[in-house]
Amino acid sequence: MKQIPTRRVFLVVALFLSFSLPTVAELTSSAPATEPTVTEMTGLTVQAIQARIKGLELATQLDEAVRATAIEYCNLAVKELQSAEEWARKDADYHSAIQDAPAQLQAARDELKKIPESPAIPPGMADGTLEQLRQGLAKAEADLARSKQRLADLDREPRRRLDRRTEVKKRREEISKELASAAEPQGPATLTAAFGVCIQARAKARQAELAAYDSELASYDAAGDLLSVQRDLAVRQASQNERLVALWQEAIAQQRQEETARQVREAEESRRRADAESQPVARRIAALAEESKELVQRRQELGRKIGQAVRDYNSRKDLLDRTKRNAETVREKVQAAGVTKAMGQLLRKERTELPKINQLRRREESLHESIAEVELELLDLRKQRDLLVDIPSLVSRDMLQFDPAFVEGRKWFEDELTKLYENERDYLQSLISDGGTYHWRLIDLQDVTESLIKETEGYLAFINQHILWLRSHEEMNLSSLLEAWDAAKWLVREAEWGDALRSLVRDAREHPVQVAFSLLVVVLFVGNRRRFRRLLVDSGEKARQKLNTSITPTVIALACTLMLALSWPLVLWLISWRLSVPVSASETTKTIGMALGRVGAWLLVIGGIRELLRPKGLAEAHLGWSPGALKVVRRNLGWLLLVGMVITFVIAFVEQWQVVADWKDSVSRLAFLAVLVAFAVFIAQVLRPGSGIFAGQIARHRGGTADRYRAIWYWGLVAIPVVLAGFTIAGYYYTSLQLMAQIYRTAWFVLALLVIRGLILRWLFLTHRRLAIAQARKRLAEKQAEQARDGVQPPGEATVEEAEPELDIAALSQQTQHLFRAALWLALVIGLYLIWVDILPALKYLRSIVLYSPDPHMAITLADLALAVVTAIMTVSAGKNVPAFLEITILSHLPLKSGERYAVVTVVRYAILAVGIVVACGLVGVSWSSIHWLIAAMTVGLGFGLQEIFANFVSGLILLFERPIRIGDTVTVGDISGTISRIQIRATTITSWDRKELIIPNKEFVTGKVINWTLSDQSLRIVIPIGVAYGSDTARVEWILRQVAGANSEVLKDPAPQAFFVGFGASSLDFELRVFTLGVDRLISVKHALLNAIDKAFRDAGIEIAFPQQDVHIRSVKDVFPVVQKPGD
Repeated sequence: MKQIPTRRVFLVVALFLSFSLPTVAELTSSAPATEPTVTEMTGLTVQAIQARIKGLELATQLDEAVRATAIEYCNLAVKELQSAEEWARKDADYHSAIQDAPAQLQAARDELKKIPESPAIPPGMADGTLEQLRQGLAKAEADLARSKQRLADLDREPRRRLDRRTEVKKRREEISKELASAAEPQGPATLTAAFGVCIQARAKARQAELAAYDSELASYDAAGDLLSVQRDLAVRQASQNERLVALWQEAIAQQRQEETARQVREAEESRRRADAESQPVARRIAALAEESKELVQRRQELGRKIGQAVRDYNSRKDLLDRTKRNAETVREKVQAAGVTKAMGQLLRKERTELPKINQLRRREESLHESIAEVELELLDLRKQRDLLVDIPSLVSRDMLQFDPAFVEGRKWFEDELTKLYENERDYLQSLISDGGTYHWRLIDLQDVTESLIKETEGYLAFINQHILWLRSHEEMNLSSLLEAWDAAKWLVREAEWGDALRSLVRDAREHPVQVAFSLLVVVLFVGNRRRFRRLLVDSGEKARQKLNTSITPTVIALACTLMLALSWPLVLWLISWRLSVPVSASETTKTIGMALGRVGAWLLVIGGIRELLRPKGLAEAHLGWSPGALKVVRRNLGWLLLVGMVITFVIAFVEQWQVVADWKDSVSRLAFLAVLVAFAVFIAQVLRPGSGIFAGQIARHRGGTADRYRAIWYWGLVAIPVVLAGFTIAGYYYTSLQLMAQIYRTAWFVLALLVIRGLILRWLFLTHRRLAIAQARKRLAEKQAEQARDGVQPPGEATVEEAEPELDIAALSQQTQHLFRAALWLALVIGLYLIWVDILPALKYLRSIVLYSPDPHMAITLADLALAVVTAIMTVSAGKNVPAFLEITILSHLPLKSGERYAVVTVVRYAILAVGIVVACGLVGVSWSSIHWLIAAMTVGLGFGLQEIFANFVSGLILLFERPIRIGDTVTVGDISGTISRIQIRATTITSWDRKELIIPNKEFVTGKVINWTLSDQSLRIVIPIGVAYGSDTARVEWILRQVAGANSEVLKDPAPQAFFVGFGASSLDFELRVFTLGVDRLISVKHALLNAIDKAFRDAGIEIAFPQQDVHIRSVKDVFPVVQKPGD
């Protein structure tokens, strides 16, 4: 072992002792630092450590790294000691606040007592000028803003102190862990000593911090009463400042009123004096006086507008402050107490008291218009004022009208004109000043309105996020049923039902005109119901006529349906009106009237649907809905109508009649349960797969989607009211009401959309029929004219009805149908969003339900899972509809062929599916970084097991981008020929000539031999071999063949038809006719027409078409067959 020199050891020991001399007790221990005592840290000062830092900087004999680390520890110790001093000052301030708290409390109470009930009139308010009053108002408004800000700070102070206590508690724990985890580094004694100093300085700082925290919390306890009194003082000061602002505003308004009144009097006096003069210039003076009067009156009106704007601003500002305070309070309560039943009642109350956002938006739009109008008016006023800059010139111009005969009165007229012009200029300047005031008041009002809208929207979103998840009532039990039964017995026995009839009789005597008018309306609607039904049937019969092209019968049917639907509800509304209007009517009578109005609304809805579905009515005769389905719905609507009327009356009566307020919840919930049960039975009857409205469609499409999943959609729809009934029983009555209301609106919206769709399709159908009839008449006229020219008598009287083909909706333009369908879907999506927009914020609550955490920094909630499912559904829907919509709206207007459009559409579909899959997976925490290894392993495995499928997949991409084949091309693959009808990612579909669909893997088109008959040129050659008898004129045959080919319109002129004499056959002279035509689909028809034409032409020319024949010469027949001779030969 190498020996260390004695001199170096002595130097290190001396340096260590000199460094640690002031703090020997702290630096001698080499054990890990622990929390020191106050005695140990007594000699630890910033000056001593800074002196040691200088000593370390001069100790060049030490290792450079050790010296730098030791200096760094010392610098950290200095910072910690400075932090300790800062915490000590805070501790002293808190102690001072604790000591001063009683005196401050007494001073605040004394100041609170000194504040008078009404504020004193400020000096200068009574006799000040308008400008001085404006300055006083500005100062009062600034004081009011400061007092309100002070009040807002004091309102937030309790919450801040509560949060501060939580922060202090966490910080205490952190300090304890920090002090316990300190460890001394291994190394030379100098480094260990410096680290010890740093640890002790840090401990001293943390001790000072803890002491300051203790004093801070103690100051909160000591100033508890002081905070309450300070808030009361701030409330009183804010109230005083509000009253002062109101006083200044009243003073300004009074000053304006007095000033304008004086100006009006001066203008009137000038006009009266001018009217008394006979000078021509007097008329000019009178006109100026009248203009001044109009300006003054405009200023009066502007002053009233300013006052109204100020009042609107104050009220809206107060509403904004109240909304903010309520929102903060409710958020704090929800955060502290969670979602409870009491909190649910509070949220519902707050929701009903919130400002109406739609009304605020309309007012904001009105303010935009008013601000623009004021700006234009100010520009006009400034232009008028600029015209009055040179008043002497204006006076000189007007005095040209003065009669020189009256020399003595000239001075008065000049002075009067000058005064009037100056007054008008002053009035204009005052108008401009007041207009500027009105302008910025409107801007302030607009700003506070926008802030109120924003605050209300945020608060409403917070309420909607929580309110549906809160139980509004206790769970239903036997006592609820008993209360409902008691309420029913009381209503039957004690309610004064006969008082409503007596009230109607009394109303008829007291108000005969109104009652007569009501009876007249009833007679007009109810008395003509039979006529409306007859018109409805007649319009249906006219609509069914084959040659009907008018939309008028449909419009009449729609009007009759509305009249029939309104008749009986109108009777109930009139009775409700007459029961509710009289002041002397009893509470029972008014409640019955209101309930009858609700029943009328129910009757309008359900009864209107029944009238729509009436036999031979609008839906059946005009919209083409299935009569069987309409019969099922109408039959079930009958009992639903009666049940709903009774239940609606009970619910409305109980909710409004205060006498039965104690039973309102039980009766309302039971009645609502009855409604849900009725709807469940109605849905079960109407949608029953075997006999409901979809029975015919399911029977026609056995094995289709609706048939396969009928149990799912049927029981799922039936379960909706059943689930809501369960929520109601469990106490979520408000939630069930809101969801049922949205479902009800959705059903109505969908029905209205279906009716609108049917009406538009009816109009399109009639338009198409009108065009078809016009074309049929034109063709019939042309045919009759041709027969007349040929002298042929037509076999019978032809009619347009015979000439017109049967039309239906499918005959409409395919593009029109696609655009119409896209518009309907867009309207459906927008409508559903507007209906459910108030419910959507409640889904944010699902973010608080964590399902799992794929990593420490990410948590997958129930909202993420639901959003992933919605994304998957939307991806599938978009993959089916967006490409088609893209083709209709954009691609069809571009110079692209059908195959190119199909390729673009297919790529867009795959892109949508890929993006949707990635987004859905990302929502549930499946990212590429987490599954790339799995994808790589699967790729290798699938590459061996599914290589053919991957080959076809890649081949499909090649077909889409390289496009050797396209939709509509005629191809031959091996022994298969047909037309390409569909190119998919794995296989391509070919429709053969026998109308059979053949599925060919994409790989065959890339690696095999394929003949594409229509790839670049659709023209194809037809070769027709022809044999004529020996001895025929070959030149004539060739000429006839060319003539026949040229006469056929399907034969192309370029390349030109050709006829050749190709050889001498065994029994014919052989010719070939070679022609070109467009399209494979025309080959057979063109060849058929040419052969018929050639046969006819040869017959007419006497040319014989040869046929195979053979002569047989027998030379040795005697040797083969014996000669048979007849007897006698």
